Amino acid sequence: MIAQTKPIILCNADQPIFDGTKCISCPNSTYINLKTLQCIGAQLVTNVDQLKISGNYFETGNYTIQNIAQNIKNMAPNPTVACDVSKPAFNGVSCYSCPDDKFYNLQTNQCVSAILVSNVAILKNLTNVK
Repeated sequence: MIAQTKPIILCNADQPIFDGTKCISCPNSTYINLKTLQCIGAQLVTNVDQLKISGNYFETGNYTIQNIAQNIKNMAPNPTVACDVSKPAFNGVSCYSCPDDKFYNLQTNQCVSAILVSNVAILKNLTNVK
């Protein structure tokens, strides 16, 4: 049996966290960091699943859907919240969406238009092309 020099009082259910000075609670939509005993908000992140479903993006270099998903996974144990399906991309400040005729540039976080080019494979098979 351990001898106690002072009585112990548990924090109540409304303020269950002792921060070293007093009992506290975290506001709605925040989480307690048990290491620092501070309330933290969840970090918004790109909704990778929604971008995959849309197929309305293009990758360049290391800016791929797979790398974005891995970067989000690496944020653990910090809490994250995926952007809403109506604005699935996160640009470091806020969630955004691109019009249906634009594509998400995963490197620049901008909505860009596609470039039309000739379909050379089809042209090679046509008999009326010289």
